[in-house]
Amino acid sequence: MENRLKLRETISKATDINLRNLFYAGIPAFDFTGKAIQAASAITQSITIWIVTQESMKGISSYISVPASILAILLICAIIEVGGRTLAKTTFRQIFWQRFDNRWYNGLGAVYGLGVLFLFGMSYYLSTRGTHRVIDDSVIEAVVFDDSDLVAGNAVLTASINTKYDKQISTLTTAYTSSYRAKSLEFDSKIAAIQTKIDLHQRNATNGIKWAKSHKDKQTGIRDNIIIQKQQALNELTTDHNNQIAGIEANRATELKEAGVSHQQRVNEHKAALITNHSKKREQVEFWAWLASGGIGVLIIASLFCIGVVEFFRRGAGQQIGYEETELPPSLAGIIFKGLGNRLFNQSYRLVKKIYVQRKDFEFEFLEQAPSLPYQVTKPKKDLRKLFGGDLYDFTEFSKNSTNNTRVTKTKDLSDEKQNNNRKDWTDSETTAKGQETPLNLEIADESENLDLSKIPKDSTDKLKCIECNIDLVFQRNDSKFCSAKCRNRFNYKKKKSK
Repeated sequence: MENRLKLRETISKATDINLRNLFYAGIPAFDFTGKAIQAASAITQSITIWIVTQESMKGISSYISVPASILAILLICAIIEVGGRTLAKTTFRQIFWQRFDNRWYNGLGAVYGLGVLFLFGMSYYLSTRGTHRVIDDSVIEAVVFDDSDLVAGNAVLTASINTKYDKQISTLTTAYTSSYRAKSLEFDSKIAAIQTKIDLHQRNATNGIKWAKSHKDKQTGIRDNIIIQKQQALNELTTDHNNQIAGIEANRATELKEAGVSHQQRVNEHKAALITNHSKKREQVEFWAWLASGGIGVLIIASLFCIGVVEFFRRGAGQQIGYEETELPPSLAGIIFKGLGNRLFNQSYRLVKKIYVQRKDFEFEFLEQAPSLPYQVTKPKKDLRKLFGGDLYDFTEFSKNSTNNTRVTKTKDLSDEKQNNNRKDWTDSETTAKGQETPLNLEIADESENLDLSKIPKDSTDKLKCIECNIDLVFQRNDSKFCSAKCRNRFNYKKKKSK
């Protein structure tokens, strides 16, 4: 596991002791004031970010919008405040220590300076906007006018007007009905008396009286005139009644209209008064909002001033800032992750070896003999290195009677109960052209993926010896000491016991 390093900031001792002793008392206060102002600025920024994110995510579930808004607040405030403070300290150090030696100083200083302007500008904008928005929202934007009392008063007045004129109409209707009935009865009585005379003259005419018919016709004309007079009198009475009703309705409409106009005037007066009061309140709130947001902006500039004062003091006292590397212990998460990975790999390896790797045969073919090399060996026909490791090519010596194109078979039992056995568990044989089997002298060498023919000795006199079993080392590196892992383990065990 790689070591983790951490840079720790160090401050050198002051070179100007008198300046440090004189002004140091106020430096912690400046430092704390700058940090407190930035904390307050972060709170006002969070208000602005919350409002913007919530308004932009309308219609989205609160389970998504609320965590997203909180995450945006944490990230943006951390970048602006922490990043702005760090860049400002570095910029002030470069200015006060006059580190403008070359283009690298100047280029990075320009980048840091632009970063300070941008981050503190964003801090100023978000903080002032958030403060202004909070105070501005304390006043209700819309003017809510409650005219329920005026409407109720107007309803009472309208009801009284209608009641008054309804009574007048009722009185006129009663008088009209009585007059109509009396007038009708008057004419009906006259008509009835004349009708009696007509009936009498009719009977006389029937009895043969000559003058009776002329009298009958005369009385009939009188009756018809009376009927006409009756109808005219009743019509005149009805017309007068209707005219009186129309006059009353006209008076009613006029009075109701006046009442409505009066009601609307009262509503407009109350609305105007309410709007005037609301406008005055809005002016006061706007004043306090701009004052508070302007104060926050001044404080943000003051925080930058506090950072500059601290760095100016360190420059005057000669306290330089340095960084030293400290090695951190491995993290708990890294240890757990690596342990789980190793355990998973071991379990997978055992499972694959148990299921797929039980017994395999590896076949090699001899090629034509090179001028200065004993033998060359081709790679296995099947690449099984991923399952068995690097010992597929660990053949160090073949018998001297091997000929070209002779197939050599090496068999290894990889079952669990035979994995740790020595090389006696290997069964090696060489099949010649006559079909006879001759034992092979096969030794296991160190793991090597590809045979490096340039490192093979030129002749048999250059062979190396295993320092444990004194067997010749063939097809090995020039610095090899052991012929196999078994010899290496035996040598190390003897060496450890001898101490």
